[in-house]
Order: sequence, then structure tokens, then C-alpha cells
Amino acid sequence: MEQREQEQRALREEQRRNAQDEQRRQAEKERLAAEAKAERKKLEAEIRAKVEAEAKAQREAETEAAKEKANQEAVDKQAAAGYGAGASATPEIAVSHQSVAATVSGGGARQLMGLIPQKYYTVIKDFVTLVKPKGTAKEVFEGEIPTGMPACAKWVPWLSAEAQKIAASIMIAGMNGGLSPQQVYSIVLYTMDVRMAGGTLEENFYYNLNPILQKRDMEKINKIEGYLHYLMGALVALPAEPERIFTRGVPKSAFDIVHDHYTSGKRVHWSGISSVTANEDVSKCFAVSEGAGGVVFRITARSGRKIEHLSAIPTEAEILLMPNFQGVVSRSMYQDGDVYIVDIVEEAEDTSAFVF
Repeated sequence: MEQREQEQRALREEQRRNAQDEQRRQAEKERLAAEAKAERKKLEAEIRAKVEAEAKAQREAETEAAKEKANQEAVDKQAAAGYGAGASATPEIAVSHQSVAATVSGGGARQLMGLIPQKYYTVIKDFVTLVKPKGTAKEVFEGEIPTGMPACAKWVPWLSAEAQKIAASIMIAGMNGGLSPQQVYSIVLYTMDVRMAGGTLEENFYYNLNPILQKRDMEKINKIEGYLHYLMGALVALPAEPERIFTRGVPKSAFDIVHDHYTSGKRVHWSGISSVTANEDVSKCFAVSEGAGGVVFRITARSGRKIEHLSAIPTEAEILLMPNFQGVVSRSMYQDGDVYIVDIVEEAEDTSAFVF
């Protein structure tokens, strides 16, 4: 009897120690998560402060160039008069995507890219199932990008190092949404902006990646397909956002492009990755970055992928539309305060009207 009681006491003691160990482990896990969350908030605040300071400086800067002045006067005149039946022909404004994008930050520059739509669907490689990457996401990014995208080659070490820090903090905080560390890393890279470290817009990774996808440049695509395997795999793994209105803002120097290519009833096709936001105020901020007269697209979509929780700049509430987004302009340009609005509705994939 006494031996049995001793065994029971020993068992209870062991159970007590196990419970204490589990409590300590849980407390340590919570402590690490709290530290990671605090570090992420600090990083977000620093990034936001830098981006806001840069945007403010860019807004305050005014060019004295005669051509830019003439362009702005033409756009201002259009904004005052508006478009409608019988409107006079507008003077052609030479708009460079490079010069326009240089006036806005990260997500704003991405919202501007690929603004001129393709006329029809263009096939794109299935990077998720057909590509077998030669290494981890970090290995293929650091190995492929310097040769595949030489314009941003010198920033590869900085991009990779910072993306690893952000991705690690996302994983520790449990904000990865089921994605693997390598998938999180690949999305973070896409949202990075080298101007935070002294680079230029033209040296940004996303700035060089998007045209390659939009143009279906297979020679360049093949050089970076390992990274695209992880990026596209991550986007496919994310759930599509429920159908609702997202927005995309472009400054007034893109006015003519929008006016010419987004008329009522016209079908539009965005061949690359398209950046939109769930926060219309963000798009309006991008639209007025050069003053009143910019354009905000209101896009009713059901295929967007939310990356706000995976972004280096989460305050932009960024949503990505997959390549080959198809929509129709349900209402052409109309004025709403300081900006113009264009309404677009995503189309369903339907070939039933044709016999092939």
C-alpha cells in the first residue's frame, strides 16, 4: 500500500512538473510573438515615415520646365471644362511612365504600371506547376535577379536581407495566412522600395519585373522563372477576396492615357500583375500627387489577392490582381471632387458565345 502511494505521489509530481514546463514554453512563445509584433510595428512606422516624407518632398517640388508646364496647363484646362458630348479635341500630352511614376511612392508607382491595356488575352507560363526552381526562394532570387534584371542587381543583397527580416517577423507573429516562409519572402520582395535605402525608382525590383510580365518577354522570363515560381505560387495559394470595389489611382499627367483607352463599354485587359487597394483614400492620395485632376479607377473585382499583411508597406492596403485580368468600362471618366473616376467591372471567363 505504501509503495503504491509513493508511486502515485511521484506520478502527480511528474505531472505537475510537466504542466509547469508547458506553461513556461507557452509564456516564452507569447513573449517572442509579442517582441516580433513590436519589432514589426516599429519597422512599419519607420517605413511609413520615410515614404510619407519622400511623398511630401515630391509633392512640394515644382518643375520649371516649359514642356511640363504646358502639359499641366492642358490637363488643368481639361479638369476645369470636363469631358462630354461636343468637347473639343485635347492637345496630345507626351506622358512617360517613368516620369509619372517617379512622383509617387511604392504602391502608387505599382498602381500606375501597365496602365495601357492589352487588346486581348495573352498566354502566360504556368510557373507554379511547370517550373522546378533550382533552390530556395532566397537562393533563386539572389542567383537569378542580378543577371535577369541587371537594372536592380546592385540592390539584390539589401532587398534579400530586409525581406528576410520582414518575412521572419510575419512568420513569428503568425500573420502568414498559411503561406510558407519562402512564399512570404517572395511577396515581401515584390513590395520593397529601394528608395528607402537611397536607390531610384528605376532600380526597384517591381519596376523592372512588371514590364517583363506585361510584355511576355520569354527570354527575360526564363532567367527569373525560379523566383516567379515562388511568387505566383504564393498568390495562387492566397484566397481570392470577395467581390467588392477596389481602387487604383494615377496622377493627372496620365489623364490622356486614361481618356483615350478607357471609354464606356470598352473591354480592358491587364496582362501583368496589377496593383489596387482596398482603401480608396490611398488611391486618391496617389491621384492628387501632382495636384487636382488625377484619376481613380473603381474596379469591381472578385479575383484580387490581399497582401496587406505580407507587405513591406502595409498601410497601402494593397491588393494584387492576377495576370490576365479582364474587365469592361461600365462608366467612363466623370468628375468627383478633385479627381476623375472610371468604373470597371471584372468580366467572367466565357467562351460559350463562340464555336471553335
